[in-house]
Amino acid sequence: MATLTFDEQTYQVENLSDDARARYNAVQFADKKLRDLKELTAILQTASRTYAAAVQAQLPDPAHPNKKKGVISIDGKKYVLDDFETETKQQLFALQQTDRRLEDIKLEIALVDTARNAYIQSLQQHLSPKH
Repeated sequence: MATLTFDEQTYQVENLSDDARARYNAVQFADKKLRDLKELTAILQTASRTYAAAVQAQLPDPAHPNKKKGVISIDGKKYVLDDFETETKQQLFALQQTDRRLEDIKLEIALVDTARNAYIQSLQQHLSPKH
């Protein structure tokens, strides 16, 4: 028998109104989504570190300081992209994609957390004695 507690008052979920149960379920869904996103974040961070280490281990000689075209910066040093091995270029691309995905996940976590807080507030209002 599931229960929830607000303001030191415990409620049996199955005894809630349909509206309150829907709000409760929305909070539960948001909680699960947040857990899943945080697990995905951990996986992506591991992948990012792995790709970064692989690229770091295979860096070519730095570019000439005056070289501007076809140059990328890694840790403040410039490298000519054409000097990278094919596999290293693939790892670099994967690193860039992984880091972009991490940024997207951070935004998604913020959105889901905002919605979760709104669901909780709505549920609290619905459960308040004034309702």
